[in-house]
Amino acid sequence: MRLLQRVVILAAVAVAGLAPAGATTVAAASAKAAAAVRAAASAKAAATGSMQAATAAVKVTATIPVGNGPIGVAVSPRTDTIYAANGSDGTVSVISGRTNTVTATVGVSGGAVGVAVNPRTNTVYVTNPGSDTVSVISGRTNAVTATVGVGGGAVGVAVNPRTNSIYVADEDTDTVSVISGRTNAVTATVGVGDFPVAVNPRTNTTYVANFAGNTVSVLVPTAMSGARIRKNPDRALLGASIAFAGAAVLGSQPDRRKPARAATQPAP
Repeated sequence: MRLLQRVVILAAVAVAGLAPAGATTVAAASAKAAAAVRAAASAKAAATGSMQAATAAVKVTATIPVGNGPIGVAVSPRTDTIYAANGSDGTVSVISGRTNTVTATVGVSGGAVGVAVNPRTNTVYVTNPGSDTVSVISGRTNAVTATVGVGGGAVGVAVNPRTNSIYVADEDTDTVSVISGRTNAVTATVGVGDFPVAVNPRTNTTYVANFAGNTVSVLVPTAMSGARIRKNPDRALLGASIAFAGAAVLGSQPDRRKPARAATQPAP
C-alpha cells in the first residue's frame, strides 16, 4: 500500500506540475490522491472483513471415518441420516446426523459409487458399476431389499420422490435406466447420457450430463408433457409401457468416443 500511495501521489504531482498553478495545485492534487488511496484501502478492508465473516460462518465441525474410498454421499432430511458410498470396498456407511457417527455399514455388490435417497419412502439407491446393478436399501432396517439389473456401468443416480421413480445413468451403454420405486423394476431405458443425473421433482424433468459429448440431455415422460404432477402420479407413469419425449440436448453434438472408466476396485 505504501508503494501504491507513493506512485499515486507522484503521478498527481507530475500532472499538477504541468498545470500553470503552483504549489496550491500540487497540494490539491496530492490531497485528492491521498483521499483515493484511503478510499481504496477502506474498500479492501471491508472486502477482507466480509470474506473473513463468510469463512467464520462455515466451519468443519466433525470428520467421520467411513469405508475405503468414499465417492458418493446423500442425505435423508426426514431422518437426518447420511449415506456414504465407499467405492473401493463396496459398502455404504450409514451416518447419524445427530451424533456424526457411523451407525451401520451395508455391503453391496460391484462397488458402490452413486447414492440417492427417497425421503418419502425412506429408501436408498446405490449404483454398482462393477455388477451393472442398483442396490435398494431400506432406511429403516439398513438392509438390502432388492438388487435391480440396469445398463452397463451404472454410475449416476437420482430420485424423484413425487413419482417414486429412480433414474440411473449407465456410462458404458450411454443409457438411462428408469426404475419404479414401487416394483423395483426397470420401466424404461432411454438412449442418452453418461453421468451424472439430476431430477426436478416439481416439473418431473430429468437432466443427464454427457461427459464425452459436452452436452446435457433433458428427459420428460410423454405422459407428463405439459401437465402438472398430481397426487400419486406413479400410477400413470410407472407402467411397463412408459415412454419418454424426444430428449432435448443442450450443448454441442455428442462425441461417442470417451475415456475408459476407472476401476472401482483398488489395484492389488
